[in-house]
Amino acid sequence: MFANSVRLSFVGGIANALGMAFHQTSGSAQSMRDGVLSKRLGPGFAARNAVLAAFLAADGLTSTRRTLEGNAGLFALYERNEVDTAILLDGLGRDWRTSEYSFKPYPCCRCNHTAISLGIGLHDAGVRAQDIESAEIRMGHVNWLTVGEPYDASRDSIVHAQFNAAYSFARALADGKVDLRTYQKPAITDAAVVKLARATRTVSDDTIDTTAIEPARIRVMLKDGRTIERSSDKIKGSPQDPMSDAELLAKLRGCLEFGLHASHAQSERLARVVMALEINSDAAAAIVEAFPNASSAIKA
Repeated sequence: MFANSVRLSFVGGIANALGMAFHQTSGSAQSMRDGVLSKRLGPGFAARNAVLAAFLAADGLTSTRRTLEGNAGLFALYERNEVDTAILLDGLGRDWRTSEYSFKPYPCCRCNHTAISLGIGLHDAGVRAQDIESAEIRMGHVNWLTVGEPYDASRDSIVHAQFNAAYSFARALADGKVDLRTYQKPAITDAAVVKLARATRTVSDDTIDTTAIEPARIRVMLKDGRTIERSSDKIKGSPQDPMSDAELLAKLRGCLEFGLHASHAQSERLARVVMALEINSDAAAAIVEAFPNASSAIKA
């Protein structure tokens, strides 16, 4: 038995190492679908590689000249040559597109967000988890592939919960909100929410564009025989449905309190500095000074 345990541990370790290596080759959606923590490392790997590339270039090492447009470059290998290169230079240095950015109001996969907003709306309308017999979430096919599998609480996986529409919708309807604590243990195995998540089916809707991330349709069957349907083609936090200043500040306060145990006053101080960066002669120093627990973090 001991030998079998050692063998399984060794095989599991090899598989884990292989997965980490694969994720560093540019990554894929597999980390999301397996519900594993390497999903969170992708941006870090990319940032590390960018810094390393800059240092290598500065040291005189040579690399590809046709990185984007070559017959084995980015466009050919990863974009099927379906790239409008004029967009890269059109308005460069003149047009700024930051106003088109979206903010994520909920700390989970963006594919869940419209369903979450609809769930919160149902809660605000007085619908409660114990009133529901079953529910159905309909979304585009790519969204469904990403967050549409049945919720398996036995995995006890935070990442699985973050990439699961049924759980996210159930928690939104049950609590009337979704925040960082929504995706913490033991919340992800809460019996009442898991029961509703299991009664919630997520399906691919062929009337929704395959790659559209925004639309979601929900149908809730109540125990008293009534059916409630809701839908939205907007996603909260996007330019089409932006977060208000109050919502953005509330998210900032929540993140700082959750991660750094920052007080309300500390969060407000940082917010005031950030909102006035354009009049500050040394923005970086001002942010460091205002950041909660910054001095202790620097010493550490």
